[in-house]
Amino acid sequence: MRKKTIGALYFIGLTFWIVSLVIFILVLATSRSQLNIGPLVAEIVIGWIGGILMMISWVGALINSARAGQWKWFLWVFFLSVFVLGVYLFRGPDPYKKAGNESVPLM
Repeated sequence: MRKKTIGALYFIGLTFWIVSLVIFILVLATSRSQLNIGPLVAEIVIGWIGGILMMISWVGALINSARAGQWKWFLWVFFLSVFVLGVYLFRGPDPYKKAGNESVPLM
C-alpha cells in the first residue's frame, strides 16, 4: 500500500473518529433525563467507520515497514500506532521508493 493511500485512510479515519467524539459529547450535553438513541447510534457507527479506516492504515504502515526491512519503524508503529503513524507518513520508510542507481534483482 502506498504511503499516500495510508495517509488518506488515516486522516479520513481520524476525521470520522473526531466527528464521532463531538457527536457523543453533544448527545451527553443535550440530554438531561433520557438519552436520545438516534444520534447515539449514529455516533457509534461513525466511530466504528473511523476506527476501521485507521486500523487499515496502521496495518498498511506495518506491512510497508516490514517490506522495507525497517524493524525499528515497525516496532514504533506497532506499539505507538496513533501517535507515530503521523510521523511515519512524513519520515517513515517507503518500500516502493526507487533507490538511486541500484538495481533490484528479478526472481
